[in-house]
Amino acid sequence: MAVLAGLLVGGCGDAANPGADEVGASEVSGSDSESSSGTSAGSETDTSATTEAETETRGTETSATTETETAEGDSESEDTGTKFDMGAPPDAPPPDCYAEPLDVPSYIWIANTTDSTLSKINTETLEEEARYRTREDGMGNPSRTSVNLVGDVVVANRRGGITKVTARTDNCDPERNGVPGLQTSTGKDDVLPWGEDDCVAWHAPIPHIANRPVAWDFGELDAETCEITNSRVWTAGSDGVGANAHLYILDGETGEQLVDQHLLYFSHGSLGPYGAAFDPEQNFWMISMGFGATLARIDGESLAFDGWVAPSNVVAYGFTVDSYGRPWIADSGGDGVTLVFDPETETFLSVPEPGFGFGMGESSDGRMWQAASPPNAGLRAYDLDTLELVAEVPLPLFQSRGVGVDRDGYVWLVEVGPRAFRVDPSDASYQVYDGLDEAYTYSDLTGAALQLAAGYVAG
Repeated sequence: MAVLAGLLVGGCGDAANPGADEVGASEVSGSDSESSSGTSAGSETDTSATTEAETETRGTETSATTETETAEGDSESEDTGTKFDMGAPPDAPPPDCYAEPLDVPSYIWIANTTDSTLSKINTETLEEEARYRTREDGMGNPSRTSVNLVGDVVVANRRGGITKVTARTDNCDPERNGVPGLQTSTGKDDVLPWGEDDCVAWHAPIPHIANRPVAWDFGELDAETCEITNSRVWTAGSDGVGANAHLYILDGETGEQLVDQHLLYFSHGSLGPYGAAFDPEQNFWMISMGFGATLARIDGESLAFDGWVAPSNVVAYGFTVDSYGRPWIADSGGDGVTLVFDPETETFLSVPEPGFGFGMGESSDGRMWQAASPPNAGLRAYDLDTLELVAEVPLPLFQSRGVGVDRDGYVWLVEVGPRAFRVDPSDASYQVYDGLDEAYTYSDLTGAALQLAAGYVAG
């Protein structure tokens, strides 16, 4: 199978499971594709991008080494009452940072397209606790959201720009807007003017007409304290049809641009790169939208690029990467086939029970939940190991989009409109939050996908 491989050129800056059992799944090879020179790229080659700064290893555990001195004594001597100095007791073993779910606030973050805002909804109470502007001019047209491993969020404005919001108000900077004390939104109808909300941490302009995919990486884990720091934001932007997309990596604390690389071999339509997610090896995956979409993998350290062309019978739309490291691609208008890409064999598997789908989210019990459109509107779930359809939940909606799983295991589905559904997968019951404004979000809107990819217990 041919792959696209090459450099990410320009700018500066810095699968674990071999695939699921193919029960009920059929293999579909990706199409051959041409490189920018017009010749077929018939072999896979990882080529590292050249950057001005050495790339740091992300998501690795570091721990301090402690030496303990032990005094020598004669074990065969009689007890004379002398007490030997046996040294300090050994240090306790470091904690298992992955044993319990992360201590992050349980929110779902949903973008309101028409008024260029971001809603912060408590997944336990179904209360919208805050709403924030995503761009100064109110014309951002926001969509994708991504939550990091400490609970903070970024939202991508489709017309350009990434905005970060701090989840915990205790962590917001009360001096950010220049006025003493904390000023921040307290609900749906309390949206502060641009620049006045202390919990809007930063905004990073992205100089393109299309800016959709966004995802946090794992950051760096301190194995002694389990503290996570130095998380970065990965996104991409483009300007119309072609191969003009750029990869951007932003500093998670400041929004400073660390990397700007031209994705020379990423061919796309007018909407540019469409969805993105990280795998457990911390590779960044992206997909374009449409028939014969480009699937790309960018190495999280070297930025080497590999690409494949999806089967032409699928309109690639919904996108995620499961905890086995396999990208999932939902079809929004082709033959109604969901694809699962196996990076080990470089093949696309077609799951059974076809049907048009949109956003997807994995639950910690080994299921992939997918938003389904009419005539079978609602949710459907696939078993990660067998790829078989194992659950369907009908819901009274017309246009489904985003799917996410919260800390308590509830599955959320966001429609294009005012509603978000919280579904109990144990009995298919649901509750509704009805207060959004032309919501449009499909991505890792609760942070569960990133937690599972990084090896944490989600929920």
